Amino acid sequence: MKSRWQKGTLTFGPVGRIAWTFFASLPLLWLILKVVSNGILPADPQALIGELFGLVFVVIWMGWIWHRILRDVWANEVVYVPQPFQAPTQLMTDERGRHVQTMEEYVAGQSTEPDQFRR
Repeated sequence: MKSRWQKGTLTFGPVGRIAWTFFASLPLLWLILKVVSNGILPADPQALIGELFGLVFVVIWMGWIWHRILRDVWANEVVYVPQPFQAPTQLMTDERGRHVQTMEEYVAGQSTEPDQFRR
């Protein structure tokens, strides 16, 4: 597993991670800029309505979406390698870990057991 500060085949490098963190935080930065420039309760009704709608959006964004974006952006690289399919009958073993002979193998006369274990 690589460090979060190294680029992987499926992950961002350090510049990409910092850039996406900045872009995901832009709604909060926008609201802070509006509150600083207009005040917490501006006298202009249009600015007040804009800030209230912006506040609702930013609360939803930061509380529901932002942490999900950052979880994926800052995740370690994990590559899933699927295992080849094996039929359930091929996976059957007894208590000693030996292959259990299926009915088809018994009828066909095939056995995977050594001769000393045959009956």
